[in-house]
Amino acid sequence: MYDEYKEAMNVAESYYEREGGYEEFKEKYPNFYYPEEGKDFSAYLPVSNVNLAKFITPEGNVMIGNKVYNMCDINSYSQLDSLGLTLQLDDTPFYLATRATKTFTNYIPMQYNTNKNRRMEVNFNRYFSDGASGIFEVRISFRLKNFLGIWYNASGTTNCKVIYEQPGVGSYIINKLGETGFSPHVYAGRRHINPSIPLFGTAELNYESIPENDYLMYLNDSGE
Repeated sequence: MYDEYKEAMNVAESYYEREGGYEEFKEKYPNFYYPEEGKDFSAYLPVSNVNLAKFITPEGNVMIGNKVYNMCDINSYSQLDSLGLTLQLDDTPFYLATRATKTFTNYIPMQYNTNKNRRMEVNFNRYFSDGASGIFEVRISFRLKNFLGIWYNASGTTNCKVIYEQPGVGSYIINKLGETGFSPHVYAGRRHINPSIPLFGTAELNYESIPENDYLMYLNDSGE
């Protein structure tokens, strides 16, 4: 299923940007979830575990022993929202790009290109799987808008350099240029993420479909 979804996202723009293309896209890729919520006409994976999608059939099936199980578990927009896979549905508030490096802390609210047909949002999150270890992530989400005014997911390119540290623990760098694929792009760190010590850092990033801007996001989960 995952490979089919990647293929679909690579060609989505060529379908969505012409009359009748969305209907053709749905017919060609019927196994995805199409919530059609408000102006969000994106195709979504119908499974909540992206890694699981790499091992199941395009229909969502897997064989365990002699039995076939369907692993599709997404059937509502609220589930997608709780997984952090959606973007706000309305077009406001928005921040038009102007040639500059824009600076934020922990969160970059919705950003648009000058034509207002590409948008991006960035979140900083920290998770713990047990009392001593965990991960943090910088999550770049983006969407494209077609001639009918609907928003959809498609392959895009981002660049991100994250420098982070925990005092007394260490500092590390994540540097990925030209990351290409469907939204979201997740830049994650897993080294020595001690839950009792605040994490500080910076993320320098851009989304190539908003060429007017570069972004600097400060990372700080100290609560201050």
